[in-house]
Amino acid sequence: MTVIWAIVILGVIVGTGYYAFGLYSAWAFCRPGRRTAGSGATPPVTILKPLKGPGLDLEANLESFCALDYPDYQMLFAVADPRDPAVEVVERIKRRHPDLDMELIVDPTKLGTNRKVSSLIHTMPFAKHDILVLSDGDIRVPRDYLKRIVEPLEDPHVGLVTSLYRAVPPRCLPTRVAALYINTDFMPMVFVARLVERFRYAFGATIALRRAALDAIGGFAAIKDHLADDAEIGYLITEKGYTVALSPLVVETHLERETLPRLASEGQLMMYRHTGFWRSMDTFKEAIELDAIWRESAPWKVWADDSPRLKPGGSNDPASSLKLSHHLS
Repeated sequence: MTVIWAIVILGVIVGTGYYAFGLYSAWAFCRPGRRTAGSGATPPVTILKPLKGPGLDLEANLESFCALDYPDYQMLFAVADPRDPAVEVVERIKRRHPDLDMELIVDPTKLGTNRKVSSLIHTMPFAKHDILVLSDGDIRVPRDYLKRIVEPLEDPHVGLVTSLYRAVPPRCLPTRVAALYINTDFMPMVFVARLVERFRYAFGATIALRRAALDAIGGFAAIKDHLADDAEIGYLITEKGYTVALSPLVVETHLERETLPRLASEGQLMMYRHTGFWRSMDTFKEAIELDAIWRESAPWKVWADDSPRLKPGGSNDPASSLKLSHHLS
């Protein structure tokens, strides 16, 4: 019994210590006077929005980007399927805001295993400006969003800016639990990571970057076969000598309503025994490590299909790679 109590007490001490350090890390990031005011420059910006499906409140989320207090910005929406419900949403928004510079790109060409990145690649021939801002369809932003997110790019050493996000859930248990994790565990984890290691990853909620930094890594094509594309793009940009900045801006992610019966019916809620290769993947750092293992010698590269395309030594169809990586995650 003494040993059990010792383990319990040790767990309490370690847990309390971590959250105390998390509070300090948040204070260190948010403390007054840590940042100097920028010049107030407002360089022209192109916003890239890859979309799929109607999502929850997609129209309201996209409307928040139409009300930005910023003098010159372009919006490019991209979908892979002309029948996608997001197309109708975008068309309604375009009719309501004929004065805004926005365009819808529909291209089904699959350029990699990551469909979102394929859509981003399709937008680039239409992007007019050298500052690019990416964000997912479930993100809602304040009016000063662009002013605040591009400000750190005034430093020529900063190649990419990203931001934290807080979850806004609908009234159902699964999404409330997901929101609880994002709002109480994810943010402290990021603040702590900033103090103990080099900050070199990004979050899909918001990524602002220089076109020159993107070109330096080979464009979006460099991440077209990565699941954690946001983490990978931050990593690759730091490898080119740039730094990644974390903006004090916090955007909102509006979670879709998920019920337990629906999750179970779609096979997203299950339990099984795993006896093969196993590796924890709870953080962006571990996602980067998983990608590195895949590139070098992934122990799970085993194909059941007899097709030469899918065998080691063949062309290694990226679609199968994505499927296997997703299974592991």
